[in-house]
Amino acid sequence: MCVLIVEDDATLGMVYKRNLDKLGLKSYIAVTGEEAIAEIQSSGVDYGLVLLDIGLPQMDGLSVAQGMRELGTDCPIIAITAGHSSKEECLKSGMDDYFTKPVFMKELESIIHKWDVGRCPGEGSHRKEQSRKPS
Repeated sequence: MCVLIVEDDATLGMVYKRNLDKLGLKSYIAVTGEEAIAEIQSSGVDYGLVLLDIGLPQMDGLSVAQGMRELGTDCPIIAITAGHSSKEECLKSGMDDYFTKPVFMKELESIIHKWDVGRCPGEGSHRKEQSRKPS
């Protein structure tokens, strides 16, 4: 299963990546909103989860989430914020959950469990015909 990490802080991006590696999950880091949209649009990877920083330069996380939903992305998009946006704003933009920084290993494990991310793409974990809400 692949997780798309959208984080402009290189150190935080690598911390998330290492922690996801420890949980047995593959991940890719996009450092801008534009890069994240391009990755979703053209990579062919069926991401099972997106961890999305809200305070990105140029294209903020709210706009990125809206763009991903417009492209048909149906996996959970989780807001990671340092307080730039409210939970309501994030949910309204198409995100499914909200965490404030710093996000530690315990929180990452909680996200993975809550959103049933352990399943491989194609096993019906987050398909459009099913609810995006956790069980």
